[in-house]
Amino acid sequence: MRKKLFQEMRGARLIAATFVAAALASSMVSVPQAGAQQDAAPGELPPAEPLVDSLPDVVARIGGHPITKLQLLRQADSMRVQALQAGATDPAHQGKQFLDLVLDALVGEYLVYLDCQSRGISASAAEVEEQVEQAAASYADEETFTMALKARGLDQAGLREEIRQQLTIDKLFSQELEAGAQPSEEALRAYYDENSHRMQHPPQLRARHILKQIPEGGDAEASRGELEALRRKIAEEGVEFGELAVTHSQDPNTRDLGGDMGWIPVTGREGSIGQLLQGLEVGAVSDVVQTQMGLHVFQVMERQPARQVAFEEAREQIARSLAAVKVREEVQRRVAELKAKTEIEILM
Repeated sequence: MRKKLFQEMRGARLIAATFVAAALASSMVSVPQAGAQQDAAPGELPPAEPLVDSLPDVVARIGGHPITKLQLLRQADSMRVQALQAGATDPAHQGKQFLDLVLDALVGEYLVYLDCQSRGISASAAEVEEQVEQAAASYADEETFTMALKARGLDQAGLREEIRQQLTIDKLFSQELEAGAQPSEEALRAYYDENSHRMQHPPQLRARHILKQIPEGGDAEASRGELEALRRKIAEEGVEFGELAVTHSQDPNTRDLGGDMGWIPVTGREGSIGQLLQGLEVGAVSDVVQTQMGLHVFQVMERQPARQVAFEEAREQIARSLAAVKVREEVQRRVAELKAKTEIEILM
C-alpha cells in the first residue's frame, strides 16, 4: 500500500509547530492524556473560500525570498491536523488570525534555516536524496509521484528544497537545542506525581474509513449509494477494506494509509466518531453514516480499554513535552533576534 507523501517527515516542521503551538493553546505543549487523539472530523467552520481566494500568490518576502500562498495553505492544513490530534479546538475557527499565526511560523522557520546556513549547519545532498527516494518509492510509479507533488504545488526541485530546509532545521534542534533541553529525572517524576490524575488511557479504538465528501449542492444520495456498494463488497464479498479506501476515499489525510485514522477516544463528544463506533465490534463494517466531514463507512481495527498509565510508560512522553517547552522558548528568543535584523515584507 502506498504511504502518504511526507508521512515520514511529519515531525520535521519543528519551528512552525513550535510557534503555532505556542499561539494556539498551552495544552499542545503540555502532556495530554495518553491516547487522547481527537477525532479527525472538524466542527462547523465559517466558509473559507472568500478568505483563501483573497490571498495573493506570494504572501510574504524574507530578504527577497518568497513565501507562497500554497506553502501557507499546506502548512495551515498540517497545523490544523496537529491541533486536533493534540486535543485543541480547531484553529480554523480563527480564520485570518490563524493564517497570520501560520505565516509567522513559516517566517520564523525560514529565518532559522538561513541562520543554520550562515553557521555551516546543513543537510547533505545524500540525506536529501534519501528522503526524496523514500517519498518516490511509496508511489506506484514516477507519474503518480509527480501528480502527487503537483497536487501540493510542488515539483521535484521544490520537494528537494523543502526537504533540505526541514532536515537542516532538524540538525540544529538535535545538535544545539534538544541536547541541552532534557529535563532531570527529578523533574520527570515531579511532573508525573503532580499530574497523575491526567495520566489515563481512555477507552479507545483504532478505525479506518472510506469518506465521500458532499459538495455544496451535490447529490448526497449518489455518494451514499456508492458507499453502500463498497460496504457490500467488504462485508459480503470479502474485499479488503484498505484497498478500497486507497482507490475510493476522498480523505487526503488517510486515503493512502488505507483509511487508517489512528486511535480515537471512545469517550468523545456527542456525535463524535468515537461515539458513533462505540458499539461496533472489531472487524465489523458500519452502515453508511454522516458526519460534518461527509459520508463514511467505518471499520474498527482494534480496541483498548481505559487504564492508568504507569510512570515508566509516561516517562518518554513527559520528557518530550517538558523539553518542548524549553525548545520553544529558545526558538522564540532566537527568531526574535533574527527578525530584528532581517527585512521582512508581509503581503496579506
